[in-house]
Amino acid sequence: MNNNINPENPYQAPQAVTYQASANRELVLVSGWRRFGTYLIDVVCNYVVMIILVMALVLVLGQSSIELLDGLAGNLIGVVLMVIYYIGFELVFARTPGKFLLGTIVVDEKGNKPTPGQIIGRSFARLIPFEPFSCIGDQSRGWHDSMSKTYVVRAS
Repeated sequence: MNNNINPENPYQAPQAVTYQASANRELVLVSGWRRFGTYLIDVVCNYVVMIILVMALVLVLGQSSIELLDGLAGNLIGVVLMVIYYIGFELVFARTPGKFLLGTIVVDEKGNKPTPGQIIGRSFARLIPFEPFSCIGDQSRGWHDSMSKTYVVRAS
């Protein structure tokens, strides 16, 4: 990886952080702000999915079904849905709705689509407390990226 910061002018914006993929392809990692934007979009999309499922549950089982979602059971269901959301989208597209909207994609170390094992690992690594903060910084590679040996780059 390289981060081309001009030592003569520390106030100049740094150049894009890149890494060398196989076949001499150089891929550009996306910024922490773009990662934050995709995270926010995905959180909203995930909540929309949850709300639709809760509404369907109420329609099928009645008003008393809302009590099932209270407390620990509701939190557990929310975590499971979040993991399914990320695994589902990234297995099929290597992108979530947030990544589609902001033009990013998940790749492996060679610049190819990640394996199912990498996607599942990424998704479960997101459960680590404070993990979203690991994407903040100039290299914007979160724990769920480094643990699964994946990168989030600009989609071409």
